Amino acid sequence: MRHLLLTALAMLCLTGLHPAKAVEPEMPRDTVMASILVASPGPAIYQATGHAAIRLQCPAYGLDNVFSYETSTGDLAGQLYGQAKGRFASLTMAEYSKGFTDVGRGITGLPLNLTDPQIRRLWQILDETVESGEETDFNIRHNSCNSAVMSKIAEAIFPDRIVVESEDCLIDNGEIIRKYLQEPYPWACLVLTTGLGAASDETDSWMTRATPITMENHFRKSRIMAPGGKSRPMLAAEPIVIYPVREEFRQRRLTPDLLASLILLGVIILDGMDLAGRRGKILRIIDILLLSAMTLASLILIAVAMIPASIGDAWNWLFIPLNPLPAAVWLMSRKSHHSLCRSFFLGYSIACLLFVAAPLFTSQAALWSSLLSLAIALRVLIRYRHKPQQ
Repeated sequence: MRHLLLTALAMLCLTGLHPAKAVEPEMPRDTVMASILVASPGPAIYQATGHAAIRLQCPAYGLDNVFSYETSTGDLAGQLYGQAKGRFASLTMAEYSKGFTDVGRGITGLPLNLTDPQIRRLWQILDETVESGEETDFNIRHNSCNSAVMSKIAEAIFPDRIVVESEDCLIDNGEIIRKYLQEPYPWACLVLTTGLGAASDETDSWMTRATPITMENHFRKSRIMAPGGKSRPMLAAEPIVIYPVREEFRQRRLTPDLLASLILLGVIILDGMDLAGRRGKILRIIDILLLSAMTLASLILIAVAMIPASIGDAWNWLFIPLNPLPAAVWLMSRKSHHSLCRSFFLGYSIACLLFVAAPLFTSQAALWSSLLSLAIALRVLIRYRHKPQQ
């Protein structure tokens, strides 16, 4: 009896120490199997879309390998600007899963409907890639874990090809980001759409847009097409939850919309003080701080647009409310040209007011950008409502 009690306690301890793992279907020993592993989102902004890797299994030889495209840096700026490097690493399933399950992230498997020769070819390609140490420029938009995984699969199954049938392929980049990230990860949504700029309105290839968190929806109805026109489902079976999510990382407390609302409220209070004639030193300092913050934000946007390897296009719609011109004109007006300064800022405030409607014509803009643009317009209009004294 005592032995049974000790055994039961030991089992309870083990259950508490190790994450629960779903029971996976048993594989015949004479087969090989390929699947895409999708890890749930993590706490960092660049982890909000999850992570994808390739799992290859061969029970006859006791092999359960994972090939994961890893980056040389976890720095968000480096990944947005395209300055990070990526390469495939080979790990056992136990080694790979530990890095995710230790922090509560889940892992789901998408079993691929590949032939044995295609799986063996895929294994050979990945082994050779890892052995060569081949590095590529990492870019969240153009070359990340999802596109690296899909390009290796596409190479292995050639001349067969993957035909993706998903409604997600019909919507632009900004819309698909909002569809999956707006509610749970609003700051990641803001960073990605802001970084993309006008490219938010473009529709990239499914191979780069099939981010880990979208893969299940992307591939449920997708097929593998042979040169003769014969096709088969891309997935061999329903997705398998290997490790359930134990902790969801959501960014809900101070969302971009709430922050922009607070800024607008603060500006309304400042405008009230200005209209009441309380234009003192404190109000002037606050205006300078706001202008400095706007200028800094605009310089970051310009850097993203100008660096060739970054994720965005040359044009960014946020250049309308956020650009260095207001700071330059304000500095110039401190010595002279007061009338020119007032004319510029009145025109600038009108442009900001028009930008409030930006979500109607571009997927980059959202409620937070409209509220921020309205705050800028109101502050500028009140600040420069009177003609300068000669």
